[in-house]
Amino acid sequence: MSVAVQADDRVVLKVGSVWQKTSEEIIPLIDTALNEAGLSPHDLDAIVISEGPGSFTALRIGFSTAKGLCFALEKPLVAVGTLDAIAASVAHDVESETIVSLIYSKADEFYVGIASRNTLIYQAFTTDEPSVKKTYLTISELEERLGKGTDAVVVGRVAERWRDVLNEKFHWKDATQFSAQTLLGLGEEKLRRKRFTALETAEPFYIKQFEAKTSERKFFG
Repeated sequence: MSVAVQADDRVVLKVGSVWQKTSEEIIPLIDTALNEAGLSPHDLDAIVISEGPGSFTALRIGFSTAKGLCFALEKPLVAVGTLDAIAASVAHDVESETIVSLIYSKADEFYVGIASRNTLIYQAFTTDEPSVKKTYLTISELEERLGKGTDAVVVGRVAERWRDVLNEKFHWKDATQFSAQTLLGLGEEKLRRKRFTALETAEPFYIKQFEAKTSERKFFG
């Protein structure tokens, strides 16, 4: 979890420890970032949020915090797709026309975004059509979708145990530079075009809905 504040050309970035501590760290990180930028919350033009997909709990905490600030400060909310932002973070650094962004879900399943590099750089937000086509796939399904010999660049942040597999099957690139700072350019463009997210209905984008499971623990008897 990370927080970034942009004031003119200066960006202050603060990174939390682990996503499981989002609820504990998000407000202190926001305070620290604003203080270092020399701003008060009322100085902000808008608040940009990474809308998912990702951890159900962390996304809920992020949205609750962002919406609370927007309501209290009377500022617009700008939601940016996480897969969109990951793809955009490498769009200027690769030559392949197809960029595939990944977010790990569970087992061998991933949230997947497939985008055209040209669209990401030159046409994002100029139409109502999404710049990244999003789905939910296993590694084998993604390999089949892209086809053998593909020159697509696959980018994301995954656990160490997946890197060898991804390196073997695809042109893999770690999204080590992806953070809240990556959202700023995309968020600023949406802000300029007044593409805000309605506070009353804003919620995380999951792709795959939450699956409740029956506990096997015995609470009585």
